[in-house]
Amino acid sequence: MKAAFISSSGGLCHTRTMPPLLLRASGLALLAAVFAIEPLHSRETASTVVTFGGSRVGGLPAGFRTLTSIETEPGRWQAVVSGRDTVLGQTDLGRSGYRLPVRTDVSLAHVHMGVRLRTMAGDRAAGLAWRVQDVRNYYAARLDFDTNEVVLYKFVRGSRVRLDRRTGLRLDPAAWHELSVDHVGPRIRVWLNGVPVADDEDETLAEAGTVGFWMPGDGTAHFERLWYRALDAPR
Repeated sequence: MKAAFISSSGGLCHTRTMPPLLLRASGLALLAAVFAIEPLHSRETASTVVTFGGSRVGGLPAGFRTLTSIETEPGRWQAVVSGRDTVLGQTDLGRSGYRLPVRTDVSLAHVHMGVRLRTMAGDRAAGLAWRVQDVRNYYAARLDFDTNEVVLYKFVRGSRVRLDRRTGLRLDPAAWHELSVDHVGPRIRVWLNGVPVADDEDETLAEAGTVGFWMPGDGTAHFERLWYRALDAPR
């Protein structure tokens, strides 16, 4: 399948014909003005915003539980100090598998959500997970600084399936970046710093699930905040 993406003119473009984009957090305002595209239903309800300023450093913040696909390498999720802020960090380098801290009080099927993140060491990739049923069944969006791409996945019974992919991005690995997702009915759309980077439809995991962060086991990263809100089901 060829990866198709929405252009500023509203048409569809394919990965191999699109020029690289500079996706720095500092260029968010300019890029948003150029593309002028909002997530579906973005003004319906206020978002729940989760930050970590009041969390105990060294512990897992309240309202989260952790999942791992490799029980022998569960990772270490804890509140850490980053500059002047307290953030959620995954601080252990493993060798394989996937690690997710997810909310304990959320069950959403149609959702808009986002994260502000920065990778640290190892496999420099991190992202979001939603409609999480368990560690083997969920959707994920991966921002990868080693390959300069965003990839949209589904995980079904532990198998990873790529749904869409945007390559050729120009990413600043030292900067914070915002990754956001809309999933309404079967349609999934992903934005990076306000720019649309993936768009696909899939009906495999239609049930509501929880939301959270996602990481490969052989990387470390910091997550500054998580926001999410329920969206109306498609009519």
